[in-house]
Amino acid sequence: MACLNTIRKYINECGSNPCQHMGVCHDGVNKYRCSCKAGFAGVHCEKNIDECASNPCQYGSTCHDGVNTYTCSCTAGFHGVHCETEVDECASRPCQNGATCIDQFNGYICECLEGDSGKNCELGTTVPETPKINLISETTVSEGTPVLKIACFAEGIPAPVVTWEEIDAKFQPNVRQIGHFLVIENVTMADKGYYTCTAKNRVGTDIKAVNIIVASQSTRPYVAPVISAPSTVIVKYYTDARLVCNVTGYPKPSVRWEYNQGRNIPGVKISGGIMLISNVTSEATGLYVCIATNDIGSSRANIMLEATYDSPKLLTSPLVYSGNAGISHNFTCSATGHPVPIITWTFSSFSHHIDTLPPHKIHSHGNVIELVDMQESGILTCTATNEFGMDTAKATVIVHHSSAVVG
Repeated sequence: MACLNTIRKYINECGSNPCQHMGVCHDGVNKYRCSCKAGFAGVHCEKNIDECASNPCQYGSTCHDGVNTYTCSCTAGFHGVHCETEVDECASRPCQNGATCIDQFNGYICECLEGDSGKNCELGTTVPETPKINLISETTVSEGTPVLKIACFAEGIPAPVVTWEEIDAKFQPNVRQIGHFLVIENVTMADKGYYTCTAKNRVGTDIKAVNIIVASQSTRPYVAPVISAPSTVIVKYYTDARLVCNVTGYPKPSVRWEYNQGRNIPGVKISGGIMLISNVTSEATGLYVCIATNDIGSSRANIMLEATYDSPKLLTSPLVYSGNAGISHNFTCSATGHPVPIITWTFSSFSHHIDTLPPHKIHSHGNVIELVDMQESGILTCTATNEFGMDTAKATVIVHHSSAVVG
């Protein structure tokens, strides 16, 4: 009976409150388990979790650990929960008189307009002047014009800020301001009316208006194509040729090209009425036809492309030489021509009846030959050659094999 009473006696392992920091104790048989509150860990919830261990605060900021939380003390120039955002020192607009503010780390710089100075451009070194606008009062443009630009030039000290607006209306989607210019793309009848240009600086304002008149396309007479082009274009071999057809007409004519009665045009680049032909040879010469067509009719113009050349002509010929054996000497030969001639040298020996060049060096792309340690007398020949001809010059070379001084 005593043993039975002993078995039925129950021991509460949580009775001693082993779980710290308000952790919840779960009793078991001869054991317990602690469920910790957020921010604590360990068998008895005795450890405070360091939320700063992961270094959540950025840019060198200080992390302050709390219970299941942390706070960041940001370094100068940054803010945010993690100090992740740089403070925009320009947000308060510290720069005056229309100056540009440039944000920097924990500071800013003001780029002053001409005539202003000081940290915030608050100091003026010149006498301020109110804006004065120079603007046309009226302009007429055809409907369908690709781009219309109207300039609004304004003077003043400091330099005025220019703003374009349409009177009593918002800009159409095809209208915008670029710098001092009002720009209208693909002009329509909806773009007609008055537009104002406002120039403003810190000492005053000037406003002027321009009336844009849009002429309807239907009022424009149709005109058949008219071509203006040279009858002949002459270029040198292996240079580039540019054939131009200036075409007018309404509606705008389309332009195509033909070459030598239907032959394939050699490698060219065509942009409307302009044809570019690279590295012209005889294959590219001949008759080119520019053809312009619109709804009213067509027109054509013939352009004859010719290529010229120059056969070689010697400008400098090698000179007669007389000297002792063992001496080196330079001989010069130069020529004009198109294409540029190639210079070649040959030598005919008096004594050995051979045409092999003696020891030599070539300089200046072939224009100069240096005969080294000369031992042979003979005839030195310079030949200038291109595909259209040749020119030659000869020089007698006398080599003395004695100690006598040669005159």
